[in-house]
Amino acid sequence: MPEDLALLPEIEARATERFDPNLLPPELPLRTLPIEDLRPAQTEGRILVARALDGRVMGFVLVESLDGEAILEEIDVEPRDGRRGVGTRLVEAACDWALESEFPRIVLSTFRRVRWNAPFYSARGFREIPRDEWTPALVGMRQAEERMGFDLDGRVLMQRLLGPR
Repeated sequence: MPEDLALLPEIEARATERFDPNLLPPELPLRTLPIEDLRPAQTEGRILVARALDGRVMGFVLVESLDGEAILEEIDVEPRDGRRGVGTRLVEAACDWALESEFPRIVLSTFRRVRWNAPFYSARGFREIPRDEWTPALVGMRQAEERMGFDLDGRVLMQRLLGPR
């Protein structure tokens, strides 16, 4: 719903507070996805939200299409709603979007050692993408992370192959 957009940067900011500040580039916690960038994604059906029974937004996932790749770009869950399966439902919704959009896989970049990042995705069928299988789009993702100041040794590119379930 259009009114959800105003809530998403706030959810993103609260979700970011869970990270060890030493993992993030110094200015990253201050940045959230701009509403003007979210509006077209919402119109195109690339923002999927999880709601509580009372209608409250508990989290969201943003998916992108980049050079033939389906990208799980952003996923954030309200900290108070964590550990209730909200993140798993959002990941599954992102995978469903990618499958319906006829992508053979969905990819993401995340923290290698944060338990609710790479280990979370591994438990949901994602596997590390070997360097020799990186597409130009994935190389570009890594370069963008480097420009933002991320420690690339602490990051991992992962994929989940999609197909009929």
